[in-house]
Amino acid sequence: MQRTHLMAVAVLVALVCLSEGCNIGEVREVSVSIDGGEGGEKVKGSGDVVSLELDFADFTQVELTHAVRGTIVQGDEYRVVIRVDDNIIDRLRVNDTTVRVEGNRTQLSDGTHSGEKLEIGLENNSYSNITFDVEITMPDFTDLGLIGATHAEVSGFAVTHAVNFDIVGASSLSGTINTGSLNCQLAGASHLQLSGTGDDLVVRAVGASILRLGDFVCQNADIDFIGASHGTVHTQGTLDARLTGASVLKYKGNPTLGKISTSGASVLQNAN
Repeated sequence: MQRTHLMAVAVLVALVCLSEGCNIGEVREVSVSIDGGEGGEKVKGSGDVVSLELDFADFTQVELTHAVRGTIVQGDEYRVVIRVDDNIIDRLRVNDTTVRVEGNRTQLSDGTHSGEKLEIGLENNSYSNITFDVEITMPDFTDLGLIGATHAEVSGFAVTHAVNFDIVGASSLSGTINTGSLNCQLAGASHLQLSGTGDDLVVRAVGASILRLGDFVCQNADIDFIGASHGTVHTQGTLDARLTGASVLKYKGNPTLGKISTSGASVLQNAN
């Protein structure tokens, strides 16, 4: 998926949030337009929503795009259910290929049934008034990417290895997780809100992004805020922070302040 094709919807949803107010994790029905650029069709959702169970397994990485609303939970078996308007089925893209429906099962057109990564999005067109929801159950995951005003919730995960989140273009992620180290990249007014526990936390947030990790208790934290980003972390070990461009970082817990750098009216605050 090319991220530049998804920026129109990211800007639109950001404006909706500024004008009407949005809460992380809140499910809202909004009219969205996903601009596919020159040559793209204008597609309006039919309103007739169908559920498709995708025959795909063995993945530990997930990437969701095109303003999809996703729910990702830990479970013993793999299960992927996509809810979408029936006139959008032919425009679904899973791992850069189309899908075919056979009875009550949905398969990738290339015949693939498993892989390391699951990517779910749409053909690049202009969409409005569509339903596009994904429910994923998986035993474990290492990487989650949300692109283009995509919103997801994770729950039930308890792992000991590192987990990576990449949240781009007015996207948001909320939920609970207990993990080893957690590495997060946020860009373009994206949001991250988590509760749980972790070892080392590394965050780079750019472009008015928001980090709400006051209920996520970690050992050491390394935070890089750029361009009016702000948020809260809860750390018990060492806190390193670089804050630029009127960014604000609040911290909870009783950390040892390590390498701290602030510039451009940025502030580090004790939130205890």
